[in-house]
Order: sequence, then C-alpha cells, then structure tokens
Amino acid sequence: MFLLVRGQGHEKSDGTGDDGDDAGIRPRRRVRVLKITGLALAGLLVLGAGAAGWVYWQLDDNIRSVDINSALGDDRPAKALPTPSATAAPLPTEP
Repeated sequence: MFLLVRGQGHEKSDGTGDDGDDAGIRPRRRVRVLKITGLALAGLLVLGAGAAGWVYWQLDDNIRSVDINSALGDDRPAKALPTPSATAAPLPTEP
C-alpha cells in the first residue's frame, strides 16, 4: 500500500514509516494536497448550495394562489350554527 522510500536521509529507515519522517511525505506536498482538497470541498459546497437554491426557486415558482372568496362567489352552503350535543358533558366552570 505504501511505497518504500530509500535514498538520501533514509539510510536508517526500515521502510515502515515509524522513524518520524511522516512515511516519506514531504510537509510541503501535504500542505498542497490539503489546499487542493479544501478548495475542492469548498467548490462542491458552493455548487450544492446553488443547486439547492435553484431547486427551491423552481418549486416556489410552481405555487399559485387563488382567492377562494372570489372563486366560490355566493354559491355557498348555509353557515352551521354550533348547537350543543345532548350527550356532551358541560363545560367546566371555575370554582
């Protein structure tokens, strides 16, 4: 899985990477890889947020409202009057 690095400065290394030299990876290269990874993730976050915003905008444009009072007009059933039921318990009163 790992390449063994041998050469100048690695004569004492047994190739396991346990000698504290970060398994042959240079710190400058690690910083570069982390920068590229961070920028890629930031770009994906921006693209994802943009896509989510576009989907919301598209769905929001599909919603149409209707004034139900003007749509129904005067053709409505009579209003129901609240009448107490014979089997209903009376409302509680404060003592």
